[in-house]
Amino acid sequence: MMSLPPGANEPVESVVDLGSVARIARETITAPHERAKVTHHHDHHTFTVYGVTAIDETSDPLDPTIQRSRIIGIQYARAILTIRLDHTFGMDEVRDRCRMLDEPVVGMVVHTLLDTAVDGYFDSLEALDERLELLEDDLFGGTGTAFVDDFQVRAYQARKEIVALRRLVLPMRDVANSMWRIQPDRSAELEANFNDLNEHVLRVSEWTESLRDMVSTLFETHLSLQDQRLNTTMRKLAGWAAVISIPTMVTGFFGMNVPYWGFGRPAGVGVAMFFFVVPALTVYLVMRRLKWL
Repeated sequence: MMSLPPGANEPVESVVDLGSVARIARETITAPHERAKVTHHHDHHTFTVYGVTAIDETSDPLDPTIQRSRIIGIQYARAILTIRLDHTFGMDEVRDRCRMLDEPVVGMVVHTLLDTAVDGYFDSLEALDERLELLEDDLFGGTGTAFVDDFQVRAYQARKEIVALRRLVLPMRDVANSMWRIQPDRSAELEANFNDLNEHVLRVSEWTESLRDMVSTLFETHLSLQDQRLNTTMRKLAGWAAVISIPTMVTGFFGMNVPYWGFGRPAGVGVAMFFFVVPALTVYLVMRRLKWL
């Protein structure tokens, strides 16, 4: 297996005779954006996969916590060439696992490369799962505009990265099946390894679906809590408005410039205070009983 490290196009073109590679394969190597896929040609096969790496900490909540790296592989009859476009995905683990193989045939090397990339998906999904658990803990524990804005930013960023990771995971099953079908030596051990790889890809796909449902639930629960808090605030405002409306009405009545019972006498003060305090206190107690205050 030959692996070309990240760099300009000159090293790629100096090692790989792009003239001998099919046009579609050349586009796969040089195009800036390619999805995970496999293309078949008369003397070689080209596949594209993505490795991901989780970033532990970021200073900005909008910064991505997952880095992806495109890996291009060209499989020949007895050799495989891999090309990486950046330093995110290291080949040291792949080489170490290949050295441990009893029979390092091309199919085993391809399986090792794909399995190492899928293992990186598990690490990234575990990091995203921990972020969602932190969001769940904060869901019921904070209030205020600053908390709401921060929660929405963190939840949106998590959802964005889950969707991006899901786009990388979904084609991997087709890639694994296609690469298994083209192997010239389909031994029982190689078949078992590719079946295990398919099982890993299926688990990753189910995990991404679960995380996507979880972050959607977090969004919906967060919005429901905001609506509930708004309704509680509106009930309190309505309750206090009802309490204050009684003294306002009584004050307006006794403030009219017309004689009334007790006008100009000490008894009038008692009547005014009675209609001022008793109805307001009654409304207050009713609102407290209804838990509006």
